[in-house]
Amino acid sequence: MKRILILLALVFPFYSCLFWSVSDQRVLSRILITELEQPLSGEVNSITISGDFAYAALGQQGMHILDVSDPFSPQTVGKFFDLDSGESVKDISLSAGYAYLAGGDRLRILDVADPSLPRVPSGGTQGVCLEAASKVEISGQYAYVFDSLRFKTIDISTPDTPNLAASIVLSGSNPLDLSIAGNYAYLTCQSSFLLRIVDLSDPVSPQEVGILESDLFISDESSLCVAGGFVFKPITENELYKIDVSDPTSSYIADILFVENQGEIMDVAVSGNYAYILTFLTAINNNRAKSELYILFIPD
Repeated sequence: MKRILILLALVFPFYSCLFWSVSDQRVLSRILITELEQPLSGEVNSITISGDFAYAALGQQGMHILDVSDPFSPQTVGKFFDLDSGESVKDISLSAGYAYLAGGDRLRILDVADPSLPRVPSGGTQGVCLEAASKVEISGQYAYVFDSLRFKTIDISTPDTPNLAASIVLSGSNPLDLSIAGNYAYLTCQSSFLLRIVDLSDPVSPQEVGILESDLFISDESSLCVAGGFVFKPITENELYKIDVSDPTSSYIADILFVENQGEIMDVAVSGNYAYILTFLTAINNNRAKSELYILFIPD
């Protein structure tokens, strides 16, 4: 039986550094979310921040919700793990008191008005049927989803009855991550393209407007986060690219942040002056696999 240890919080002194670059970035705390005797494939996938709460997509363990109002002492407050056979939560997006979970053959919709008690909406919807859904982002009344090799637009103006509004084939190979800021979607795929930028001014007719190429072949799961006119994208276990996208038609790598951490960076979220980094360390010898959440302060 897999043994899961929840919430071992370790507070680090201010001089401990996780990132180092031109700016001064300091670790505030580190929290062990899960520790597994036997790891599950793709167990740790993404983290999403809304207000004082962090929502972690933990594969077949479902969704964990943490209260991060005190960055020095984050606490788990809610979980959802009532999944179908073979379902695995890959990504989470939030809007108007609802959580949208991408994973497997559906976009699952949950009421999270009370973060301690996530539940299926009163209408009983189980979401929109998809194929190999991996990423979801919300913008206005639409949810944008990676579904196999397709980019889908779903009308969620009524969360109890979502409807498919558009579906287009993505150029390039297997999609890895998606983030939306303003009228643009930022995509990363399993190919030599570091970043693709799509104009969503017309949500049912998206148009690709920018491509940033790279000598690297992006072959593993690769997350990205958009904040303050920049895309933050892990490239290796120890490097995080900072990409300037102020001009979507001409993006470029502005900086490379070097990461000192245990395990692989699975996802990055930025909110205000805080960065939230979700990592996963696979089982080695007698050490169990574990996932951790690092919280960093980023000065202006």
